[in-house]
Amino acid sequence: MPSPDGDRLAFTALDRLYVSDADGSDVRSVGDRETTQQQPAWSPDGEWLAFTTWSEADQEGHLHKVRADGSGLTRLSTRPAIYRDPVWSPDGSRIVALRGDARAYLENSGPRAAFAANEVVWMPAEGGEATLVMPANGRSE
Repeated sequence: MPSPDGDRLAFTALDRLYVSDADGSDVRSVGDRETTQQQPAWSPDGEWLAFTTWSEADQEGHLHKVRADGSGLTRLSTRPAIYRDPVWSPDGSRIVALRGDARAYLENSGPRAAFAANEVVWMPAEGGEATLVMPANGRSE
């Protein structure tokens, strides 16, 4: 995913989050090393990345943010769940994501289980309690 100014890329490889220059040079790891990191989304100012995590050991996921240089790693969500498809609000004050129940994800099987999401939520970009926007009603498919 290109940064808002087009100078950098954010991507995941082997379940780790990376940032590079737009030409693919200067690849650097950001985020932590203890969880699966997926679905990076740039803040409108290009300073932060929101991303989802999943921990096999804890069997839970969260929404995080980190500065593009790898500093300032912050867990935003307070409730463990399956988080997907984070998007920043245009003013950078909120992050919207799909959220699904981690227990349902673990108890279900089959190709659609990984995409279980039952709510659209937003939370402050500084972290905290999520606010329900609406039921997902299949929007994760």
